[in-house]
Amino acid sequence: MKERKEGRGGKRKGRKGGKEEKGKEGKEERKEREEKRKEKRKKKKKKVKEIEVKMLTTCHLCFMMEI
Repeated sequence: MKERKEGRGGKRKGRKGGKEEKGKEGKEERKEREEKRKEKRKKKKKKVKEIEVKMLTTCHLCFMMEI
């Protein structure tokens, strides 16, 4: 059997960054980034919902005609 290597199994995530963001300026930057992320998530969710509705409204015969 193979021997296990010592050390970390992979890269640790979430340990980088955050150093330059200390203080009030960093808080503002973080808030702006969070708002952008939330907007992107909302857009993605809307796109998914639209696709689902289109698929439900078309019957399989109409779908075959489109292709």
